[in-house]
Amino acid sequence: MDCSKLKGMLNIDLDSSNFHEFLYLNKYLEGRMQSFTPAQKKFQREMLDAHNNNRSHHCTKSLQLDDRLSRSAQDYAKRLANLNKMVHS
Repeated sequence: MDCSKLKGMLNIDLDSSNFHEFLYLNKYLEGRMQSFTPAQKKFQREMLDAHNNNRSHHCTKSLQLDDRLSRSAQDYAKRLANLNKMVHS
């Protein structure tokens, strides 16, 4: 089964009380998810480099990308977009 169809079939309201359920589901599905395309990875790297350049002006350490965290954030953003919701957590 296509994981995107499975996620679409699940009725999860992503308010703060269910956020941990979403993270658990995401962890379960993460091995079945597609990786980022080369263009997406390039964009991520460019944005991180720009952000780290700004951080360097304030004597702060550079951040590093984490593919698992990036995937989780992307999946959460897609889920919210499908629900037509804007949520800050």
